[in-house]
Amino acid sequence: MRLLVLGQLSVEGPGGPVELRSSKLNSILAALLLRVGQTASPQYLERAVWDLDAPDGSRAALHSSILRLRRLFAEHGLPSDVIVTTPHGYRLPAGSEVLDLVTFRAAVTEAEQATCPIERRDALRRALAQWQTPPTSAAPLLNVPSEHLRRDVIPMLIEEWAQAAERCYAAELQLGNARGIIGELRAATSGFPTHEGFSAQLAEALCLAERQHEALAEIRRIRALLREDLGLAPGEPLRQLEVDILRGELPDRAPILSLVPTVTTRESSLDTDCPAVRRLRDRSRGQSTLTGRAVELSALTRVLGEFSAAGGIVSVTGAPGVGKSALAAAATSAWAHDTGRATSFRCDCHSPSALPDDAGAGEGGLLVVENAGPLAAEQYAAAAESGAAVLLISRYSQMATPLGTSAWELRLGPLSDVAGGALAAALGGTAGLATDDGLCRLARLCGGFPGAIALAAARLRLSRDRDLDSFLGWLEQDPVRRLSMSRDPRTSLGLAFEEHLATIHPASSAAFYTLAGHTSDTFDVSTAATVLGTSEFEAEIALEELVAACLLDVDSCGIYAVLALPRAVAVSRARGPARQPETKSLIPTADRRRA
Repeated sequence: MRLLVLGQLSVEGPGGPVELRSSKLNSILAALLLRVGQTASPQYLERAVWDLDAPDGSRAALHSSILRLRRLFAEHGLPSDVIVTTPHGYRLPAGSEVLDLVTFRAAVTEAEQATCPIERRDALRRALAQWQTPPTSAAPLLNVPSEHLRRDVIPMLIEEWAQAAERCYAAELQLGNARGIIGELRAATSGFPTHEGFSAQLAEALCLAERQHEALAEIRRIRALLREDLGLAPGEPLRQLEVDILRGELPDRAPILSLVPTVTTRESSLDTDCPAVRRLRDRSRGQSTLTGRAVELSALTRVLGEFSAAGGIVSVTGAPGVGKSALAAAATSAWAHDTGRATSFRCDCHSPSALPDDAGAGEGGLLVVENAGPLAAEQYAAAAESGAAVLLISRYSQMATPLGTSAWELRLGPLSDVAGGALAAALGGTAGLATDDGLCRLARLCGGFPGAIALAAARLRLSRDRDLDSFLGWLEQDPVRRLSMSRDPRTSLGLAFEEHLATIHPASSAAFYTLAGHTSDTFDVSTAATVLGTSEFEAEIALEELVAACLLDVDSCGIYAVLALPRAVAVSRARGPARQPETKSLIPTADRRRA
């Protein structure tokens, strides 16, 4: 049996849904469920049915309705003692396996006791998943005609959701997932327009996503609403956040699980000794290229373990240089260590669509496909049918998966400035040269792309003058052409992006170059259509292909964004195609003369 109140009131019996035959029974059952584990007095139940207008004989009618509920449950094979009579009323002793409200509250309690931000976030996500629809979309128990419950009880239930959601979004921000929750926060501020907590979190997430103008617009929206509706000013957190944005200061969100000492001077407030963090640190020991990706590594390793037991397709996607291969290699190694199984079968699809005929890993194994293309979904699914996990490493997102095949995608985005600076420090060669601000500036010039940061760190390590400010000034003049190693054009990220753009439809490729050079950081379909000189329908087709090629991001509100490094590539190409990497002398002048 399953009882549901976090959405529509419903009862699931062994034979399917149980139909409650009257509005009176709906109201009584909802009132009992909302006081699960507690005694509901007859007066409380009468108010749930008749509010303050209980007729004569209401007590007898209540007892009769309770009896009808018990008989109805018995007819559908439900326990006869599901509603218990006590000296002071009635009680429903439901456990977490029976009532979604109990499961929700148990997960919230688990989150309160968690000391690790990853475990706290996961527990809160489990709690929020119990809601059939969040209160931002529809109020719970709309099919219950009880004025008393709607006025006095359901608002408290909605407040429980809001508190859990606010804490969940705080954990996501702490874990560096600002971009990933912008859509959820927009829905929350739409459903709760005067909720300062949601508004502050949305503004902070937008700021961390480098969309400061939208963050300021959200702060001004709630300030005007509070002033007009309530005559109040925003609280101190919102006012301080606005001041920080206007000063050009990002909110303090240090990297969660850096593999080297943090490059900021501020102390991280996270518990780095919790079990999940210790496991990740041990697993990633010595792998400096994974700095800033510990959360993604944990999630990917967990899913590989689950899918290798039952079969399925796991995709790690992202633009060139975002760190897909390094993360996949670390997760594969962790999977082999955790499962004790043989090394996975690997193949490289140089063609954008082909998979070798002999590719396969067998039941419980792991097949890793590098350079996976978007046209071989049936082949990937066939490999997964053997009971293996198929790990696709691809520059293409949203690849079609045949019906019935389990699938999970991890789309990698750029690192934050702080995490990118930590990566530069972890890669070595900056000791004694780099300040915290300098390393963050280096990461910013690289667009937060680990591949670009690695190239910049390598060039700095070999630089003749070994002066960070001078190096950054040189790099800033033309970062795309200088993010490469001398005499090795294969390391050029500019060429990598141009080659990737050449694999998509020419019209979409041309649209990307036009949009990157003529739009702001974010835009909608209407703006794109105006810039491209096409209809909105044609513009949307091009935008969706660019999103699938990991060259654009889009949130749940249909707002598109061009990432910093791909934009720089497009602007650089407008000055001419990528050419041989520019050389900053790596040999001191006197040594060159001797040579």
